[in-house]
Amino acid sequence: MSVLSVYIMSCVAENIKNNVSNKPRCSARNQHAVLACTVLFVTFELWQHQLAACIIMHSEFTLFYELYTYVSLECLLQLDCVCASDLRSYISPLTVCLLLLLMRIYYTFDTPYTLPLTAFFGTRNWYKVVCVRVHKTVAPSATDQLNLFVYAALLTAGIQQHAPSAVYGVCDQIVSR
Repeated sequence: MSVLSVYIMSCVAENIKNNVSNKPRCSARNQHAVLACTVLFVTFELWQHQLAACIIMHSEFTLFYELYTYVSLECLLQLDCVCASDLRSYISPLTVCLLLLLMRIYYTFDTPYTLPLTAFFGTRNWYKVVCVRVHKTVAPSATDQLNLFVYAALLTAGIQQHAPSAVYGVCDQIVSR
């Protein structure tokens, strides 16, 4: 699992580098394989190790399945792009893969990594929205709308749900000084 997480981060970094430098995206097959491996790993964990039974809060359970469904759909949708050599960025689905692996490690989204990954996911999606609006080359696709739905779910169930615990943690640090 740790090797998969490190490789996902290297794929995300490669995508960012290619997006910033306007270079053609490479290794789409490898990145799609990583996406598929993550889906298979999480599916295995769900069925073999009863991952769903370890998730305590209902909102986290719902968010987990929303993210799992998103990654599965992206895996299927981008399979067509890999075969047709239509190069797309894998930043958003790979970021969600990292969130799913975090859920597997901690059994909660109340981690210090959830906020930066959510911000990263949102920044990437707003970047795509701005590019569509500025260049007006294509209309927002169904995957763009799916990305915005997942971002809203991350903000409401992943971040807002745990905001009180972060506030109480900061208050505890201030009081203990």
